[in-house]
Amino acid sequence: MNNPMQVVHFQINLGSSLTFKEGYFEIYAIQEQSTPNTEKISVNTPTFTVTLNSNSDVYYCLILTITQTNEGNYSEQHPIQLLSVFNGASTEVMLNEPLTIANAFCYAQFMQVSQEQTIAITGLSRSIEVAHLMRLNFMDDAGNLSPVISTSPNHLETNSYSMWNSLSNLLYYCLTDASIYQAFLSATSTPDLQATSFLGGLSFLVHHPFNNVDLIYDLVCGEEQVYTPSLPQIQPIGKQTKAVSQWTLTIKVHDSGAKNFLIGGPAFVVFDKNDRAWITNNVTQGTPNSSTFCTVLEPDGSPASFSPLFGGGLLGSGFGVATDLNKETIYFGNYGWGPTQCNPQEGSISVFNCEGKAISPPQGYTNSLHRIQGLNFDSKGNLWMCSWGTQDPLAPSDATYYNFKSHNSSIVVYLGGDPNKVVSYDFDEMASPYNLTFSVTFDKDDNAIVSNAGAYSKDDPSKCQISSIYKLQLKDGVIQPLAQWTAADNPETNGYEIFRQAAVNSKGEIYLAAIKSSRIIKFDKDLNYLKEFKQNIHLPWGILIDRNDTIWVSNFGKETYATNGKEVLGPTGVTIIQETPNGASNHFMTLPSGGHEVLLKNGFPLYGNISGDTSQPLPLPCYSPLMRLTASSIDRCGNLWAANNWKPAATVDIKENPGGDGIVIFIGVAPPTI
Repeated sequence: MNNPMQVVHFQINLGSSLTFKEGYFEIYAIQEQSTPNTEKISVNTPTFTVTLNSNSDVYYCLILTITQTNEGNYSEQHPIQLLSVFNGASTEVMLNEPLTIANAFCYAQFMQVSQEQTIAITGLSRSIEVAHLMRLNFMDDAGNLSPVISTSPNHLETNSYSMWNSLSNLLYYCLTDASIYQAFLSATSTPDLQATSFLGGLSFLVHHPFNNVDLIYDLVCGEEQVYTPSLPQIQPIGKQTKAVSQWTLTIKVHDSGAKNFLIGGPAFVVFDKNDRAWITNNVTQGTPNSSTFCTVLEPDGSPASFSPLFGGGLLGSGFGVATDLNKETIYFGNYGWGPTQCNPQEGSISVFNCEGKAISPPQGYTNSLHRIQGLNFDSKGNLWMCSWGTQDPLAPSDATYYNFKSHNSSIVVYLGGDPNKVVSYDFDEMASPYNLTFSVTFDKDDNAIVSNAGAYSKDDPSKCQISSIYKLQLKDGVIQPLAQWTAADNPETNGYEIFRQAAVNSKGEIYLAAIKSSRIIKFDKDLNYLKEFKQNIHLPWGILIDRNDTIWVSNFGKETYATNGKEVLGPTGVTIIQETPNGASNHFMTLPSGGHEVLLKNGFPLYGNISGDTSQPLPLPCYSPLMRLTASSIDRCGNLWAANNWKPAATVDIKENPGGDGIVIFIGVAPPTI
């Protein structure tokens, strides 16, 4: 049945006293692979209407080229455009500077700029829908400001709201000052392509956010700020000397769905078939002890109706969460945090369907497991799990009342995902409870790449074990080692590197995060050492390699210290490494403060509330919206979800209150996963 037609009302509303006079627009329904032929429709009033098919499953793109405002005329050779992407059910659509900026970021991975500078948006219908859901975190189709970007944990707790307004100001001044516009086009051009339109320059800025940052910032920082708050209005915090380090917009989320169960130490994110984010949760916020829930977020970062999710044996999940091959079933590894009485005596995994129903029994599936960190499925549907081994707490903890028995670290496989069909491998001659098996991934031949963190104790040699990485094959129901590499010959660490996540690129090359030496180690497919990366690497945990072989490193960050009640900002962020035949580029993506203290979802300060008890120390104010990261994941729109695992000043509260507060989503920075 054909959908009815409806009249859509458009309004052009430019900043301050700038008034639209003349221009033309092109409009089309966004399709998967191509853009339909469009005609240029002239318009000479700030309001106009278009009759369109009313269909909430369709998204439209409208590009308005401005040829005249009350400030003068504009060259069509270097056009300045406004960009609108709106749902087919909308009847009121705004065209303005802020929506143009937000659309360019949220649809960055679906927007193509041709050699002729034509702009086209194409993509899978579900991907376009999810991108629109993220855009609604900034502004709706009618131009209403979203409470997501304009309140905690965004607003002025990060610089993103101010950056969005600053880029809106830049578009405004490109319309009022030709010299600023020409300087913008020059600053955003790349060696391969000259920017000759505003949307072209903006697209280049989004895809090359580290280029000419200061030059672009300086274009309008001294002008009157039409849209506020903006970057020039941010007051530097601590050692932070400037408000912008790169041109990225973010949305931070910290709502689990219940104030009684705040997010505490999110560590890893996976996405199900509905594009929901399933997130491990280490601890009960405000304590160092294991939580008993996970967080599930919708594609826009809002909590799912069944989040926070309890049951199925969840207890202190760590680095381990994975979906089955169909992304219909979600598996969590239960690890445990704090003293042993708060941790699993038996290791376990918890299993849920994608609507939040527990599949595993109340104690989880426990067969052959001993505190699970990373887990992953191979292409045949076998579930590989990293069984940590020792019952010793990972971090310093209060008194332990139960001396649970430790077991050898191992890699455990549930064949076909069946907990009753188990094979395992404990690393033969290196068998020990202190291998501390941490992560597992796979090469193109389905061989498992398994990292062991290793352990060191200055007081007990029996608890020392060198860090190692293995290449394993599952054949005829037996796990066999194909290759291995250890850190035994590193004089700086005496073999104790604290290995974390490993990842494999499209060539089969293997990358490994090493915390103690703050490096990323690169191997060939047989674990022969090739090289290492140390620039902008700060205690790396997570490694993600996208479909273009760009490497995204999640840094846990060096210890930060506090004096006189003020936090000292540390190097927390995501390192982006792109290897080329001529070398590697290296950038450090972070998120500066907007000047306001970081708050939890319940409105309390990150490190706790002032109790009024003068005998207690004042809580430490935090101005680090991006915290100590353990992993990052890319969604179907190219948004990077970074897990704020631990609070920035771990030396202050490592035993009492370590859990980070949520997820920071970098908008449109990476190639989509679908």
